[in-house]
Amino acid sequence: MSELARAEDASYRLGLAGSAQVSDALLQALIPIGVTRSWGANQVLHWSGEYPRAVLCVRAGRVRMCRFDSAGNEQILSWFDVGGLLATAPVIADRPFHFDIVADGPCKVLHVDRVRFMELLRRDAAVATAVAVILSERLLFVAESHVAHANEPLVERVWLRLNRMAQQASSCGTARDGGIAVTQQEVADAVGASRYRVGLELQRLADRGLITMARGRIRVLPPAPMPRKRDQD
Repeated sequence: MSELARAEDASYRLGLAGSAQVSDALLQALIPIGVTRSWGANQVLHWSGEYPRAVLCVRAGRVRMCRFDSAGNEQILSWFDVGGLLATAPVIADRPFHFDIVADGPCKVLHVDRVRFMELLRRDAAVATAVAVILSERLLFVAESHVAHANEPLVERVWLRLNRMAQQASSCGTARDGGIAVTQQEVADAVGASRYRVGLELQRLADRGLITMARGRIRVLPPAPMPRKRDQD
């Protein structure tokens, strides 16, 4: 696994990670009413189909949101680093959440019980607004990702994903030497294509001077215009 969150499975393109992080003010409001728990690698915090009874906020390490296809293969939709907020919508709606939430390694997660979380939203307008902003940004990201996945050719999907990875790495301070730690397979998983096809598109982007590649690291070079479909001809 790379040190960079690897992005969601393209078949649903939820794109939750990186769309919004918990602010310091929101975190400070959640800590007094929550319990921080330690989890080991691959321990399940939430099982698909169950009603989540707590909002989750990553305090250390990373968790992943995933599902399994009919063949039993895990499909990772998103990684959540420190500050990531999970299960907010199903907790508020009191609905089942049809994805597993799994520790991607040793991690610490703040669990905020649903009853206490709802009481906090009712009495604190600033907290309610902050949560609404996070959910709104995520909803917009879902809509944009859906349109992009439906209409954009593979080269554009790869380019869009690399740019978002670079932006996230920059904001999280994980970019090194102008590059992001990511493999071709991770990019392929993110856009829902084979490693071979993605490798061809990455080489085409490199040939155009838009990226440079080294083993396990890709650098997005600014300025970076989005390649259009005609560039594939």
